[in-house]
Amino acid sequence: MRFNLSEFLENQDKARGKAYDVLACVQGWSLILFLWVNFLLVIGFFGAGTYYLVEALLVLLDDKVKDPQMVSMTKAIKAVELILLAPLSYVFVSTLVGYLSDIDDQQRNWMESLRKVAGAKSLIASLLASIVSVDLVGIVLKSSMAEPGSVSLHWQDIALRCLVIVVLILYLFVIEKGVHHASKRIDPE
Repeated sequence: MRFNLSEFLENQDKARGKAYDVLACVQGWSLILFLWVNFLLVIGFFGAGTYYLVEALLVLLDDKVKDPQMVSMTKAIKAVELILLAPLSYVFVSTLVGYLSDIDDQQRNWMESLRKVAGAKSLIASLLASIVSVDLVGIVLKSSMAEPGSVSLHWQDIALRCLVIVVLILYLFVIEKGVHHASKRIDPE
């Protein structure tokens, strides 16, 4: 029995083609599953935020609550935080899907793919900074509405949140500079 190299390579290409078909099918179904989970997360966060917002409005109308402004403000701030969390999962999953499809693409427009990922990173960092800012405003309002001597405003809490906001803003600048320098290296026009 003689070994035929061309027949062997042809059989390898057929097997590789079948493996790629299976991989593409698994990748397609996993992306559909991720998008459904993503959709449920967005709806869940937005629904929870809306629930807290409606509950905050209803607390103002309730006569049995001792301090309705404080309870309403706390629930409204929690609602804004949850509503700001809603698009995070969508941005992450859609960017990941786009990046994976760009990797599979034969044309390989790397600069466009890099810009998409950098845009998603910027959006995520901006949303996180706004969530921390809302939390900071909530802490300041809660301490200002409390009775004197009951709740004190800790400078460590405020300093930590301000530091997180500053780090996220610096990260935004780093992302923009990185995209600018990468575009200069790839497209030296």
